Amino acid sequence: MNPDAEQHVFDLGISGSGTINDVTFDVQGRGVGNTATGEFSFEVTFSDIARDTDPFANLLGVLILPTGAFGREIENARGLMTLAGGVFEFSQLIAGEGIQVRSTGNISRVNAREFVWNSHAEGVVKLKQVSAIEPLQVVMLPQGAGKLTEVISLPLIEQGRRIIAQSVRHFTFTPGAELKQLQLRHALVKHSVEGASVRVDTRSTIQPFFSLGVD
Repeated sequence: MNPDAEQHVFDLGISGSGTINDVTFDVQGRGVGNTATGEFSFEVTFSDIARDTDPFANLLGVLILPTGAFGREIENARGLMTLAGGVFEFSQLIAGEGIQVRSTGNISRVNAREFVWNSHAEGVVKLKQVSAIEPLQVVMLPQGAGKLTEVISLPLIEQGRRIIAQSVRHFTFTPGAELKQLQLRHALVKHSVEGASVRVDTRSTIQPFFSLGVD
């Protein structure tokens, strides 16, 4: 990899804990993000998962799929790597048919190219088999210095039917930075499950909300 390309690549250590469906667990893994391409990939393994609960659905409640940190920026849009240097705290509420989870956590810096992502979650996940997430869009809302909010509709395919889970995320970071405009993020999410391990590959693009154009 050439030095210029390397500047956009970041490693991420992942750890989490929580209680879902009255089952307490830890989760560990690693990932890599590329802000030039908007790609983010990671794999995690749960110590335990409630019976008849889809591991990927469990992951959606516990971890936040931080495509906003590693999204590719279009025009003058700004992701969390640019705004906060990749260092921030978050809270997430996700709710829908078969899922209701609260989570909190943070991403902190180890060195110039490496971060650690921690989270904790509690709630209920009754989804048994999530086969896919359809392409989704995230609205990024400015909240003043050091804050932003995201609103997401997650279109899930669960046991052959389409359901929607709603997610609201709040981010806090260095007060000197501020999201200056309403933004829209497009994201593609693919996943695979093997036992208690889940691999997720995402690609996202961040753009100003009003760059969509009109006819």
